[in-house]
Amino acid sequence: MKRGEIFFCKNFVFSDTTETGMKYLVILNTPPAEKPFLGILTTTKPRLNWTQNPGCYAPDGYYFIKAGTEWFPLSTWLKFNHVYEFPHAEAIDKETQSVFKNRGCLTPDRCNSVVNCIKNSFDITKEQISLL
Repeated sequence: MKRGEIFFCKNFVFSDTTETGMKYLVILNTPPAEKPFLGILTTTKPRLNWTQNPGCYAPDGYYFIKAGTEWFPLSTWLKFNHVYEFPHAEAIDKETQSVFKNRGCLTPDRCNSVVNCIKNSFDITKEQISLL
């Protein structure tokens, strides 16, 4: 598991509910063993005010990737409203047990763009920024 990788999660447990769902997760960092991985979820269903022009929208809490760009076959919004933390061992176990299934990876330039974008959003803590 490393920065920029895209994982499919069949039964992702959302942090604000007990609900589960199928989601794609983008990993934002490659931490040392004692630090957590950080990940953000994606959606193909935007909110009404979200643009379809590719790029960073930090004040609005998302990054837009156009269909057919990177790995994503559909237009995709990377949502910053929840930055998920996964303890290192737990994340590696989920990948090993195929709970998280690797589907692709952002290019280094795109990954840097997403990370720089989220650093300017209101949705990430100073502690999480230090892990990027």
